[in-house]
Amino acid sequence: MGRPRTTLAKLPKDWRDKMSQIAGEGGSDIEIKCALGIGWRAWDTLKADSEEFRDAVKEAQALCQ
Repeated sequence: MGRPRTTLAKLPKDWRDKMSQIAGEGGSDIEIKCALGIGWRAWDTLKADSEEFRDAVKEAQALCQ
């Protein structure tokens, strides 16, 4: 049996604010992952499982541009 899947509940309470702040300053996905304390696998899991997270990633990517 593998590790449990990462969920939004495992992220810091202010995860969305952190994403927006970092992206608004031109930060990358990698900087956001570090601030949230997650790796690529958790990032991909959250994007696959959570529409809210997918939307937040899209907003962050638009902000950093």
